[in-house]
Amino acid sequence: MTEALKIENLCRNFGALQVTDDVSFCLEKGARVALIGPNGAGKTTLVNLIAGSLSPSSGRIYLHQQDITHMAQAARVHSGLVRTFQVTRLFNELTVEDNIRMAIVQHHKQSFRLFSPLRKLANLDSELQHVVDMMQLNDVARRHVRNLAYGEQRLVEIAMALALKPRVLLLDEPAAGVPQSESDVVMRAISELPEEIAILFIEHDMDLVFRFAHRILVLVSGALLLDDTPEAVAADERVHKLYLGEAA
Repeated sequence: MTEALKIENLCRNFGALQVTDDVSFCLEKGARVALIGPNGAGKTTLVNLIAGSLSPSSGRIYLHQQDITHMAQAARVHSGLVRTFQVTRLFNELTVEDNIRMAIVQHHKQSFRLFSPLRKLANLDSELQHVVDMMQLNDVARRHVRNLAYGEQRLVEIAMALALKPRVLLLDEPAAGVPQSESDVVMRAISELPEEIAILFIEHDMDLVFRFAHRILVLVSGALLLDDTPEAVAADERVHKLYLGEAA
């Protein structure tokens, strides 16, 4: 299969503290991989390194065999490496449609013109409708984000990420803060994303992890403890002791 993302001996130190410790793994095209580990394991730091908001102390990052280790964050997005955040980062005073339009404009590197309303920019409507349909947001498309339920806001954030045409999508706790009644909607949407996108997601809800991940990375103290199938991770005694707990 096609290699979408390759992490090679990645390390990150803050002074004497090593928070990412020689991490290596690959995501194939279409992968659905969960990143789990106890609090303080360094999961978000690892995602920040991959996304480019942090620079590694050593190691390499490859996107479709291109070395992006020192590529700027915005350039990584334009190359197809896109992330969402643990807390939604949306324009609450705009409608769902206009939030997604903003992402489409960013992808095309268009600049806003004074007195030119965002909705008037040419050649955006078909892309906008495609993303709205994909995320099943038609019923709320013209509502302001501030008036949406939190689960719906998470869907809008994922829709904005999709508007950036990702080849690799990093999701930092996509169900965080979402009521149990809405988390299934978010994860259903993720499970139905285009098959060609490789997805790495951080998630603490182990039920969601085992339902949606085809592969699981277990991070402990910044180092990769295990990279295996959900069945192998569930049966591993080290994971039980370090993260899942004996009751699991």
